[in-house]
Amino acid sequence: MKRLGLIARGLAALITTLLILIGAPILLAFFSSNIVPAGGLVSAIIHPDYTGGLLIHTILPAIGWIAWATFALAILIEIPSAFTKIKIPTIPGLQVQRKAAASLLSAITIGITALFGGGAAMAAEPAPVNVAPVSVTAAAHTDSDTGSQAKKVTEDQKYTIEHGDSLWKIADSKYGDPDRYPEIAEANDLADPDIIHTGEILTVPDVEVEAPVTEEPEPAPDTAPDAHPGADAIPHPSSVDDAAEEAPAAEEATEADDAPLSPSLVTTAGVGTLLAAGLIGVLAAKRRRQRAKRTPGTRVAQPALEASSVERELREVEDPATIAHIDTTLRWLADYCRSAGKTMPAPFAGRLSTDGVELYLTDPADFPAPMRKTAEDGTAWVVATDDTPTLAEDAEIPAPWPTMSTIGIDEAGGQVLVDLESTGALNIVGPDAANVLLALCLELGVSPWADDLQITLVGMDTDLPQIIGPDKCRTLSDVDQLIKILTNRKADAEAALAEDEATDIADARTRGVAPDTWSPEIVFIATELSSAQTEQLAGLVGQLPRTGLAIASTTPLGVGWTLTVTEETASLDPAGISVNPQRISPDQYDALRDLYITADDFTEEPGPTWTTTMSVTPDIFAPIAFPEAPTQDAPADSTAQPISATGNTGESRDITVVEMPTPPEEITEEVPEDSLAADIIRVHPKMPVVRILGQVRIIGAKGPEPVSAGNSSIGICTAMAAYLATHPGASRENIHTALWPKADPQDGKYGRFNDPSSKLRKWLAEADDATPNFPRYNPTDMYRLHPDVQTDWQVVQGLIGESIADTPTARLAQAMRLVEGPPISGLPPARKFGSSWAWAEPLREEIIQTLTDVAHEIAARCLRTKDYATARVALATARMVGPEHEFLWRDTLLIEHAAGNREKVAEIIKSLTNEDSDVDIDLTDETEELIDQIRNAG
Repeated sequence: MKRLGLIARGLAALITTLLILIGAPILLAFFSSNIVPAGGLVSAIIHPDYTGGLLIHTILPAIGWIAWATFALAILIEIPSAFTKIKIPTIPGLQVQRKAAASLLSAITIGITALFGGGAAMAAEPAPVNVAPVSVTAAAHTDSDTGSQAKKVTEDQKYTIEHGDSLWKIADSKYGDPDRYPEIAEANDLADPDIIHTGEILTVPDVEVEAPVTEEPEPAPDTAPDAHPGADAIPHPSSVDDAAEEAPAAEEATEADDAPLSPSLVTTAGVGTLLAAGLIGVLAAKRRRQRAKRTPGTRVAQPALEASSVERELREVEDPATIAHIDTTLRWLADYCRSAGKTMPAPFAGRLSTDGVELYLTDPADFPAPMRKTAEDGTAWVVATDDTPTLAEDAEIPAPWPTMSTIGIDEAGGQVLVDLESTGALNIVGPDAANVLLALCLELGVSPWADDLQITLVGMDTDLPQIIGPDKCRTLSDVDQLIKILTNRKADAEAALAEDEATDIADARTRGVAPDTWSPEIVFIATELSSAQTEQLAGLVGQLPRTGLAIASTTPLGVGWTLTVTEETASLDPAGISVNPQRISPDQYDALRDLYITADDFTEEPGPTWTTTMSVTPDIFAPIAFPEAPTQDAPADSTAQPISATGNTGESRDITVVEMPTPPEEITEEVPEDSLAADIIRVHPKMPVVRILGQVRIIGAKGPEPVSAGNSSIGICTAMAAYLATHPGASRENIHTALWPKADPQDGKYGRFNDPSSKLRKWLAEADDATPNFPRYNPTDMYRLHPDVQTDWQVVQGLIGESIADTPTARLAQAMRLVEGPPISGLPPARKFGSSWAWAEPLREEIIQTLTDVAHEIAARCLRTKDYATARVALATARMVGPEHEFLWRDTLLIEHAAGNREKVAEIIKSLTNEDSDVDIDLTDETEELIDQIRNAG
């Protein structure tokens, strides 16, 4: 009955509006066809009006026409506000007319919505209007098989009215039932539910929300040899702000706890987690190659400050766990279709959020768990993050949709994905089209599921292949030549489809038919095209069946999909999807290019001062030089026996095996242990120590751990302590930027800093002289810890000293024993807790390079002293930290060869030279030569 009433009210408002707009001028024209007096207006005004003709035939009709005109103008002004969010500025003199017009249009809008929308579920179509008609959260709550549904509670919420709002829309948004709008009207004493005003704050009663769930903090794995206090203190990224620390507000204090933060899959500049993770992954691989070739005692090239800032932003949102989830899910889906004899379905769109991945298909399908159906017709499916399917360990399943890429972020914060290959053509138009095209190109180039892909660039930066990789990216300047290449490619693919009797590429890929033929080629065009070129390219991608070819262009081709970009949003047609488009600005791209060019630069920079006195490794060939052949009088049991060996030329020759020296007794130096390092290793320091050489945590703190009922601040407190220990004298802005990089330091949420800083102060407690280990703020020293509160990294630096040549080997070995694992590890997924450790990436790099240098120094000394046991421990630790450093493997080979450990030498050589090995190093000539010499020596 409510809906009928709304429809009737809307119909009445429509009739009233039409009567005013159309009927009023007809009546006015009928009764007063000419409002100008016969003798002229001036004469009528200055002469007495005894008959009332001037009033009746001129003044009143004029007032009527003015009223009608202003009302019609108000209708025109209010139409955008009624149906969109466009805000129209106030116009003096039209307030009354606009209020009446807004009331009528609101009633009409509600009536139309009730008549056609009505809140009833619409039939699912292959091309839904919204990209996420069923959310992951909603799917989880409606799944009858789940046994752990979240508890629901109701609460009153505040809502600020915006242009275009109605109580009907608000009720639909908050309750999922627009018919409940009278509850909002009653709660706010609204006499007329049709009349609401922009900017007013309404109370929306009894909104159903999930009750907060309290979970015990998950204990950290114990990587130390012995149990120790604080072993469960796994820090996870959070955020901090700063202000006076007294009496923080309760609602603000909770923001500092280690509860999951609002998930963020996009940087402030609009780069999504898929692109961020891909860029960081490629950058990390380049840096590993840099470190692999690094000379001991030097440092790899560092990017400029602007580039480092962009890298930090990317690290804030990169989420390898989420990427692995969608990648594994899609490959599992392909494997299921293959084993079940089904053709891989054609994708319409995808949506990725921190809750999981949603897939929208063009045709209905049916899949087993862990996929859950969210549309009755089987066109929408979801796989929650916690339900990632499992693939066989040795499974080699090609990615089924290798061209799935992000076009932008929806209102709920999810990444909207489209399959470029399925669209055939993506026309990107608008003032920022080139930046959106660049982001799309970069993401596809670094995507983890673009296994075998050819990217062709036309009219784009020639440095892009250096970022993406020249093996999968090429540039062309001649569009006509491009058309010839693509024409031949399409003909070959069509012939292969016919020969293999495959219905389309999806069928061929699912059955594994001629896999090399179906590698997609995506062409990115950022240059003007002639009409003939446009027509030819449209013909290549606009016909079915698809042949693995797609074009993304800033010149519309007239086929495929179109992404219309505005300053803030973008709409994808014909899908009807609205997003905040992912884009890369010119400044961002310049910074990215600097990052990658620097990572490809093998120019080395000087290391810290102490590296200038590092030892020189003994001549690596001297211990294995061929000795003179033994004389005839040599003892029969001599260990030097001729054997046959084959060198690089393949020529067999007799050589002599070198007698391997016998390892001596363990050599010890009369050097006392460093007491602080010893205490840290035994996990009993007298002062608090922040452990970052492995799993991050605080040990030795004598105060209460920052854990209260249901909440833990251990993570944020550990991150804050680590930052302050390595950045003494930091300001509140410094701390805020480091630990809460996406928040405004001046946003006033001081509880973010108050609560963790207060808890950290209590946790660290006082030194023996009653001095606080975390003093309060003062204008001179700003924020800093007690000088004796250090990180284990600072202890290592102290053990090394200013000149490593003056440091006893025992001290260096003790420094290596402080290392528990890869530095700054044990952090939880960024998708749950943000990234309050992004600031530590340069520190992590320096730690890795320092520890590998120290291990190299120990190995060089131990080759002379024949203390192989000490060298083995140091080198094993260094390889755990930086396994890509090639000189560590040469050092290990030398130590094991000198110790006579032939089996270990053979094992290492096999690992270095076997393509299937886990050791991914492109060997230098120096290493190749060493291996040859060792092989020749037997």
